[in-house]
Amino acid sequence: MSAHRYREAALAFEAASAYEPSAIALYSAALAWERADSPDRAADDYARALSLPGLSDTDAAEARDRLAQLQRSLGMVDVTGTAGTVVSLDARSEAKVPARLHGTPGKHVVVIRTADDRVSHRVVLLKAGETARLDLSEGSAAAPSGSCPQAVAAPGPTDRQPSGSTLLWTGRMVGVGVIGAAVAATGAAVTVGIEALRARDAYNAHPTRESFDHASSMQLVTNVTWATAGLLTAGGFTLLLWPRAPNNTSWTGSVQVAPGPGGLAMRGEW
Repeated sequence: MSAHRYREAALAFEAASAYEPSAIALYSAALAWERADSPDRAADDYARALSLPGLSDTDAAEARDRLAQLQRSLGMVDVTGTAGTVVSLDARSEAKVPARLHGTPGKHVVVIRTADDRVSHRVVLLKAGETARLDLSEGSAAAPSGSCPQAVAAPGPTDRQPSGSTLLWTGRMVGVGVIGAAVAATGAAVTVGIEALRARDAYNAHPTRESFDHASSMQLVTNVTWATAGLLTAGGFTLLLWPRAPNNTSWTGSVQVAPGPGGLAMRGEW
């Protein structure tokens, strides 16, 4: 801290608390993250510090005040689920559910690790000053509330088949939407990739188990996000460029994705 290496100091304080839970260590990490211009990570550690005993009345009051100020400009997601599940936002420090995670407004990736070490991901959309909810319990809905609209069936007859031109137009509209999602995923991949490089540099400068796990998780999320962006791009252009069939002609098509040298390969036939 005295050398103004705030990111390294914050990671070291978090590693200390991971070794032995400490409200003082987390409070110190939050102060360091604020000075490192990472308000989302500071909010996480203020909240975690307040959930543990050990802070003085003055420090606790300061932590509550700073947390309230930070939450005005940050988005939050409350995550619930089965016991033993741990979550993190953009592969940052993990927290046991139930947990409240903070992030800057926009799309983020929630990394989920269950008690049997299965890892999965969910995308959430955070808005400043608002709280989304993500239920990871078995049988819960796959999409978190506030992340995407639910499809609603329109009333009307169901025995009428859409024409080929209608299907083509619908497919192209969906293709445009998928390409837009691919652009957003690419932006997210760039953002996560930058954070992964920072995590790698922080580990190289101050190698700890916590910083190693963080750097490894960020690399995993970066790879997954880039793969998602690539699949969305390929799928969007496939829908957009799908050939039109004559009105009186039926047609079929297929798209296959398979592992290839150094990545994935997509092949379409129609």
